[in-house]
Amino acid sequence: MRQALRRLWRNDLIEGAEISAYEQSFSKYLGEGKSFSFCAGRMALYAILKTLNVEPGDEVIIPAFTCVVVPNAIIYAGATPIYCDIETERFSSAPRDLESKITPRTKAIVAQHTFGIPCLIEEIMEIGNQHNIPVIEDCAHSL
Repeated sequence: MRQALRRLWRNDLIEGAEISAYEQSFSKYLGEGKSFSFCAGRMALYAILKTLNVEPGDEVIIPAFTCVVVPNAIIYAGATPIYCDIETERFSSAPRDLESKITPRTKAIVAQHTFGIPCLIEEIMEIGNQHNIPVIEDCAHSL
């Protein structure tokens, strides 16, 4: 217990050899080239939004059933969260309503898997591809 508390106050939970090993192990598990970890989901989403050049005046579509962290990260990036209806069986975005929310100012779509229940990611990706809008897949609750 003391060791765990000491580690909370050091930077080795943010960076360092153990975090690098974790990221490498996660990348290997996923079969992807590189993984990045963040100490909070809002930081990760904010970093993704900034990488996509989301800025004031832009819109990001999110499911209406979500954690406050998701719209907050969008607001911190200067954009406006646009809520779409959810599928009650999945607690995630209803693809038809999501597509109806797309405007010329839509810069990204957040596809969220909630309570370990997969969203209709294939349909959401297809909508994103048709409209040339990046889809951010939030898998935090599915791992």
